[in-house]
Amino acid sequence: MTKSDKALQAAVLGFFGIAIALYFIFPNFTTGAGPSDIIYLLASFLPMAGAFYALKLYGSGSNGRSLTLIALSFTALFIGETLWLGFEQVGMDPFPSIADLFYIASYPLLFFGLLIQLKQAKVEWSNQGGFSKVLIWLSLITLIIFVGYFGIYFAYDGESTLLENVVGMSYGVGDLILIFLSLFVLKMTEEFRGGQLFNAWLAVFIGLFLTLLADIGFAIYNEAYELGQFAYNATLDFLWIGSFLAFAYGFFSMGNIIKKVQSRVLKK
Repeated sequence: MTKSDKALQAAVLGFFGIAIALYFIFPNFTTGAGPSDIIYLLASFLPMAGAFYALKLYGSGSNGRSLTLIALSFTALFIGETLWLGFEQVGMDPFPSIADLFYIASYPLLFFGLLIQLKQAKVEWSNQGGFSKVLIWLSLITLIIFVGYFGIYFAYDGESTLLENVVGMSYGVGDLILIFLSLFVLKMTEEFRGGQLFNAWLAVFIGLFLTLLADIGFAIYNEAYELGQFAYNATLDFLWIGSFLAFAYGFFSMGNIIKKVQSRVLKK
């Protein structure tokens, strides 16, 4: 492991440690923009920064197109987080609002970005063993049923407006997209086993998995989260922050790998 890798890991762990400390020191989730809100917003900025960093070093081509969509996905997510916090700060109900539009837009952008990357990696799905295929399909079907119930069916509220129901259920559809993305990235990570990009794509998979867990948790415990109950807010926010940091680590790692390769070429 190089010094840059160690420094990146230390930065990620240090940031997460600071986030945990701020949540326990300033446990306020109902009024204004406190320190925990600021650290959360900053965490949502990091994967966007990492994706643009990797994009700058990769340049054009298939990887460039993939990273452009991925960077735009996290840009949309960061804008959504910023708008949401801004609406809460001025006392406006952020749901439903334009912030939701940016949140929801981040899902298809990420999907198509990773789909391009999957095609570029030329992943062979047929290499999977029989038992592994059964296990994957069982896991996939279980997650789809689970997310379909809690994220879409459970999200419907007869007392809410049509717009609120459409927006709320759209997040469930987004989580279904995350399930397939996780499967894509897990398979792609397996293809990179033993290579320099393995850890980077493993981090992206972890980011997707933590996001899915947090989104499902939010769908189930939405009321408790909105009421600002510490256990629910802290647990779900830590999952989301963890996902942001995993994504950021993965993208910054990709950029560092390309930077090292370019540096070796220049030396020759």
